Amino acid sequence: MRRVIYPVLTLVIVLLVATGLFVFRQSWLPEVTARIGGTAATDSRGGADRTSPFVKAAKDNAVKHSTAVDRPMPQQEPVVSEPAGQPATQVSYPFPEASEVLAGTQKTAILATFGPPEVMVTGADFGRLNQKFVYRDKSTGRKTIISVVNGNVASAQTYAQ
Repeated sequence: MRRVIYPVLTLVIVLLVATGLFVFRQSWLPEVTARIGGTAATDSRGGADRTSPFVKAAKDNAVKHSTAVDRPMPQQEPVVSEPAGQPATQVSYPFPEASEVLAGTQKTAILATFGPPEVMVTGADFGRLNQKFVYRDKSTGRKTIISVVNGNVASAQTYAQ
């Protein structure tokens, strides 16, 4: 029994001390690791500290880019072109019933027939692209959920409110 307890107890103590050193890093820890054999604080020649490549250069060393003319650009209004005399038309699509959506139908055919869904959820699982299209009939409150796997309809279900 003692042959098992003492090594296990020693291992637990070593793990607790090592975890404590990593969680509560002391200010002396980098110095100790550098003395033991790490070269984090000095370069390979044993010289002064290296500067981090992530430190931004001081403003006096920064390269200044000059522009040909230092005047403000005039503000331009965005141009929206609408056909003259034609009001914007709202395209209405039929509500998809589960019986109308056949398994194996391509996603592009569903979107062309029933229009864009109210909600589209996309995810990947086991190397397959899974999509769920949710269509809602605003007048009756019914919802149709169409499951699409790799671009083809897998199933469709219509729920009543």
